[in-house]
Amino acid sequence: MHASKIVRENHWRPVSNDNVEYPNFMIQLTRSIVRIHLGFPLNFSFALSAQQTQRLEDLLTVLGDDASTDRKRMISYHELAWSLVDADSTQCIADRWANPIQRAVWLRALRIDGNFSEPSALTPDLAKFKYLCNATSLLEALLDKDRDSDSVHADDHE
Repeated sequence: MHASKIVRENHWRPVSNDNVEYPNFMIQLTRSIVRIHLGFPLNFSFALSAQQTQRLEDLLTVLGDDASTDRKRMISYHELAWSLVDADSTQCIADRWANPIQRAVWLRALRIDGNFSEPSALTPDLAKFKYLCNATSLLEALLDKDRDSDSVHADDHE
């Protein structure tokens, strides 16, 4: 009804299907978190809160279940991503920079020699994090709209 009045330049738009760097970036972040959780040491850690750890374990369970549907896997991944995006800083284990997204930003910002990267070098990664936050928040809003009767969420607990 009012869609024709929305100026698209002022609103978030999904990245085109041709851009594979955004999902690849998040897959690498998730893969690192999973590897550390499964006991494969890295020279960097992501200190997960109890809620984030539970969401990660739920995702691993669903991924390991051959009978789970793609939809259940997507919802489980979304719940992990939402726990990362909507993190309560009081729940961080080590300090206020313990949130995995914030730690990943530090990882990307700090160079091997201990100096910070130029802002222009970090900008594409920050855009990818912003995209993750926007997409995750949008899906969370759709799922939260009406959890009891929303068709988007109807088969999550089957």
